[in-house]
Amino acid sequence: MSVFIYHVEKNGKLIQGKIEAKNISVARLKLNARKIDFVYIKQKPLIPFFSGGGKVKSKNLLFFTRQISFLLGSGVSLVQALKIVADTTEDSFLKTVVTNLRTMLEGGKSLSQAMKTYPSVFDGFYINMVVCSEKTGLLDEILSDLANYIEKMEMIKSRVKSAMMYPVIVLIISLAIISGIILFVVPKFASLYSSSGGKLPALTQMLVNTSEVMKNNTLILLAVLIGVPIGLFQLSRTEGGKKQIQAFVRILPVFKDIAYQSALVKFCRSFACLLRSGVNFLEALDVSYNISDHVNIQRGIKISRDYVVSGKSFALGLKDSKVFPALVYNMAKTGEESGKIQDSFERLMVYYEEILNNLISGMIKLIEPILIVVLGGLIAVIILALYLPVFYMGDIIS
Repeated sequence: MSVFIYHVEKNGKLIQGKIEAKNISVARLKLNARKIDFVYIKQKPLIPFFSGGGKVKSKNLLFFTRQISFLLGSGVSLVQALKIVADTTEDSFLKTVVTNLRTMLEGGKSLSQAMKTYPSVFDGFYINMVVCSEKTGLLDEILSDLANYIEKMEMIKSRVKSAMMYPVIVLIISLAIISGIILFVVPKFASLYSSSGGKLPALTQMLVNTSEVMKNNTLILLAVLIGVPIGLFQLSRTEGGKKQIQAFVRILPVFKDIAYQSALVKFCRSFACLLRSGVNFLEALDVSYNISDHVNIQRGIKISRDYVVSGKSFALGLKDSKVFPALVYNMAKTGEESGKIQDSFERLMVYYEEILNNLISGMIKLIEPILIVVLGGLIAVIILALYLPVFYMGDIIS
């Protein structure tokens, strides 16, 4: 018996469950018999080590995909192509994966069956594309499409990550500089003024008190300045932490728009790519749902899929989900009527990529002056507090 993981939606949230069954078809029947309206279902790896628990960087997966596509297009056999890639890659885990894929192929398994052994390397999107390529005999062409998809999504992910990290890095550096001024510069001014006697202005006294508190808790301050960024980085590497960070980002005014547009582009690109490769409509929606990391987009995909299953219009499902822009509904409707829905989503993909690029550029242009004003204002207040006693020097001396 195998264990299958399924998700159900309750009050807008996804809840995970488990069920044992002989295969995925039996698991679906069992859930239907229990009247469990599951969103998606997949098999849980039995033994993490043997089921591909390691990770392969996106750039190495891109190298693998493009190399195999090139070699197959040049007339090299798949087994020989895998041997060449295993010999040329510098990633030790990828070398092991490719070598094992080759062994399994020689043992009679198909490439997609072999890849399912490594779910952490080849996700559902990748495997579904390979399955279609095996049916059509166009493995080199579909792998080329896959390589283009990975490359494009990595570029988008990199731009989004850079845009979101930019203000955080500037803020951390600025706080470090301001902390340095308060810790090392303010005490010198404080000792100078204390030797003159008299009462300091309220703003200056507040700055001196802050300096004293920070000086007495230097280790705690350093722990916060160093520990918080490291902690956030480590948190972002876990599945739960990543979801928490994404949930926080989605409530920030500018960042939530970027996160949404990025998820929308990913959906349009993956859905169009799957349809172009020959994946059937419902399965393309399932795969697009599984690889999405945006709760609202996932909900919209599920509602649209339910409409299709019940015999209603896919475009109407997109509209009634109230998740997607009107343009997506209209283009999907046009695609349904013309029988060219793949073309519609490819055009949407290009359009929303342009919007995403403009959003990122606009955000950087917006954040730069805000950071300058805020940080410049803080430094100006510190300087004013330091030199304010000079204007009252006569009163202080008297």
